[in-house]
Amino acid sequence: MQTSKILTSLIVLLLFSSISSPASADHVWDHRYTISGEVTTQGGKGVYWMPVSVDCSDGNATDPSLCGLNSGREDSTGLFGSYSIQLHIHTADQGKLLVLDVNGERVEHIIDVTGPDGVQDEEDRFADLDIVLIQEPGFANTFLATIIAILIFIGGAVLLFINYTKPKKTIGEKVASHSRKTVKIDCPECDAKVKPANLINHLKTVHKLDEKTAEDMASNN
Repeated sequence: MQTSKILTSLIVLLLFSSISSPASADHVWDHRYTISGEVTTQGGKGVYWMPVSVDCSDGNATDPSLCGLNSGREDSTGLFGSYSIQLHIHTADQGKLLVLDVNGERVEHIIDVTGPDGVQDEEDRFADLDIVLIQEPGFANTFLATIIAILIFIGGAVLLFINYTKPKKTIGEKVASHSRKTVKIDCPECDAKVKPANLINHLKTVHKLDEKTAEDMASNN
């Protein structure tokens, strides 16, 4: 039962690491604004485990009026390079500049909460923004690195399972095993201590006794 709980916890942890986590305190739809899409290389390959964050640094970044409620909002790309960031945006923020930081690259987005018809609806609170990186990402953000990470995770789970399911000796069994390995008896002919299984051979080789005499002495010892 304990092993099953551990494996379940590890699997849930891996799943949560590859999906977007919703922002808190955004309780009604006209306060939410979600930007989602894919981050890819110039060759069209998805970029994995790449942080995508709201840039509220000094200078040519996100409109300061947006940063009060959205500074620190970020997501990390998961499978196929997908990401999703949920923001706290009001109707008065229409047309303001939001800047995303993706691996040090600046990606601009203009807030649009009214859509093409100029009327604010809930569906207008979802914006698609696919990002193509100018620079190639590092190895840690490649598909191969993702496969290696998954294999390491599976390997660790298997080792945990084996460790918790293999039979374990009780304290009594360990003591008995240790005693069998270390017990020795006195030789009837000298002061030497030998293992019981080696007594006959000791009497024959060291004390030059014949087979029958050695066996008789060993049986009486």
